[in-house]
Amino acid sequence: MYLFLSKAIDAVAVACALYHIIINSGALLFFHLYMPGVRHSAVSLFLAIAIIYLKTWLARGSLRWHDAALMAGGLCTSGFVVFFYDDVIAYGFFGYLDLKGMVLAFTLAIVILETVRRRVGLILPVLLALAVVGTIFNNYLPGVLRGPGFSPDRMAFTLYAGHDGFFGIPLGIASTIVITFLILAQMLQESGIGDWFTKLAISLTGWTRGGPAKAAVLSSAFFGTMSGSPTGNCASTGAFTIPLMKSVGYSPAFAGAVESCSSAGGQILPPVMGAIIFVMAEWLDITYAEIAFAAALPASLYFITIFIGVDLEAAKKNLIALDRSELPNTLQTLKEGWFYLIPLAALIYFLFVLRLYPTMAGLYTIPLVIGCSFLSGNKNNRMYLKKILKAFNIGVQSWLTIAIVTAGIGMFIGPLSLSGVGIKISSFLLELTGKNFTATLVAVGMTALFLGMGMDSMAAYITAASLAAPALILLGMSGLAAHLFVIYWALASHITPPVCITVYVACGISGGNVWETGWQAIRLGVGKYLIPFVFAFSPALLLMGSTGQIVTVYILALIGLGSITMGFIGYSLRPLTWFQQTLFILAGLMLLVPNKWISLIGVGIVTLLILRQWRQRRFDEEKKPMQPAS
Repeated sequence: MYLFLSKAIDAVAVACALYHIIINSGALLFFHLYMPGVRHSAVSLFLAIAIIYLKTWLARGSLRWHDAALMAGGLCTSGFVVFFYDDVIAYGFFGYLDLKGMVLAFTLAIVILETVRRRVGLILPVLLALAVVGTIFNNYLPGVLRGPGFSPDRMAFTLYAGHDGFFGIPLGIASTIVITFLILAQMLQESGIGDWFTKLAISLTGWTRGGPAKAAVLSSAFFGTMSGSPTGNCASTGAFTIPLMKSVGYSPAFAGAVESCSSAGGQILPPVMGAIIFVMAEWLDITYAEIAFAAALPASLYFITIFIGVDLEAAKKNLIALDRSELPNTLQTLKEGWFYLIPLAALIYFLFVLRLYPTMAGLYTIPLVIGCSFLSGNKNNRMYLKKILKAFNIGVQSWLTIAIVTAGIGMFIGPLSLSGVGIKISSFLLELTGKNFTATLVAVGMTALFLGMGMDSMAAYITAASLAAPALILLGMSGLAAHLFVIYWALASHITPPVCITVYVACGISGGNVWETGWQAIRLGVGKYLIPFVFAFSPALLLMGSTGQIVTVYILALIGLGSITMGFIGYSLRPLTWFQQTLFILAGLMLLVPNKWISLIGVGIVTLLILRQWRQRRFDEEKKPMQPAS
């Protein structure tokens, strides 16, 4: 039975991948067939539920009655939309559900809530359930949550047949763009690009102090932007990078923090930015390229700040660089895997030059990955049919959580749209802060951080953007800047104790203490908290300004974040006293303030501190006794 179930899961996963490739490519149109978006989303949810509960059956060795009931309920309710789509359309015309429709809607809601709980924990399903129940009974609620109240049949219609329910935009994007890119990412991985890129990163950075940690930043950032999952990326790349960092002298806590910050940063790094960028593009009705270009400079600041922290920690601990003889040769490494750059360059060309829809760009890149894999000298990296099917299988299984979570997000967006609570909460935040821009930014940031705790990155973004971003837009902030602001703060929850899920994953590999690793992650990932304030006050960082403004803001932000990192690490050109650390942090914060006089004072303080450090280091070197000649 075990072998049969295992094979059945693999078969359904591969079939799921093939189905999505065929539908998303538009192949059915050649036969004059059309798959409506809602029906396609329902098929995706049907397949995801089937695979999830088959895996549960396999893991437990038997199909328990409640698992069987959940599986049957999920398949019947999503299958109804697939096989009786005309009835769902009819519900849309009437604007309400009959008893059968209500049973289907609330049964699917229960299945999704329990499945989400099993996949990502208790926080998100509790929030989703509160959104539904609170909207039905909001005539009994106080303050901004109060409303007219909505009947169960109206709520059921919103969830099951409305545009913002289970089969709305989030699941639609998960069943088109996200699954395509996860399959593409897995095919790249199977073709050997992961090992090659890590080897290349080590060859480029290993000779510098703290080189392995810098290689971890590069490799984790690259795979983080493709995978869409900070925790998944941390688990996969961290298995190699964390032991490597520990082997050269980094503490377990610091090694775990480097991997956590790098993995969590992949979601803000163009060109792919996980799946968040695609949801944002649909939400704001702007092009994918606009978001990617705008997000580039803030993302570079974030990763450069981590690099600075890694380098300073290595200097502080006097960690020696690896000998070049121990490192892979860069030219030889490039020669071995240059062909991996072809599909990556093609993907960027499809997305930014041809401006293709992301799904098509991903689908066009897949054949290039397969073809280029046969240029590899390692036969194990060549994408024969067996490896292609394996990539399909793993890609789909990594998509399951996203599919069920995005379906669940409909239980949040639908009720919010129905009740208008999202706008009310934003209005409450504005009243609380007196419409002061700085205070509102702090309130929105803390709200996004709290809402993001324990959630998948997609769920964290959608929840925070629904509730908090409108407050910033009402104060005149652009939609793009407001959404990027909440993305940074919502994703900061992945590295902020106590619910820092990516840090927990890293500690499982490093053996470090969670609280110590979390504190180190906050120090290294300080850009996650501060960079959003920079582009909120100075939109030039998002390329909204003249060239001079863009360059000025970027340089000041870079110096400021570098200064703050020196203060947190406790090292510049030599170890810092606590007073010097405080001055570096304060001066760095001054450089981030959008006031030229305050920024000039900050530059002056940093310059004086660096000069003093340089003089003290020279003095220390002169005091060292001369080594006798051998």
